[in-house]
Amino acid sequence: MIRLKIYPTLLENILFAAIMVIVVAAADLSLPDLLSQIINVGIQQRGIQSAVPNALSVITMQDLQALQTQEEHARLLSFYELIEPGTPPLAEEKASEISSLEKEAVYLLKPTDETQKK
Repeated sequence: MIRLKIYPTLLENILFAAIMVIVVAAADLSLPDLLSQIINVGIQQRGIQSAVPNALSVITMQDLQALQTQEEHARLLSFYELIEPGTPPLAEEKASEISSLEKEAVYLLKPTDETQKK
């Protein structure tokens, strides 16, 4: 009878040890990816994940137009949408993120999927 009482706790310990081995292995395998993200985004890019700005002021867009051909500027405008300060509902959502949207019109980057970013 004493042996039967010991076996369940022994099996629980073995099961716990096996689960811990799996957790440690998963952590060890994910560590290189996490470190590469820290190096690439955090150090090399100084925390900037994308070089494309999410918002451009109208003045900045006009300055860019002076440096681009008409075709280049038309392509740039195809990726951005002009949002006026009082335009609901998008302006209200983005006003907290972009402080200048409360005062002036801003070009916001249109949402794209991953295939269009390349």
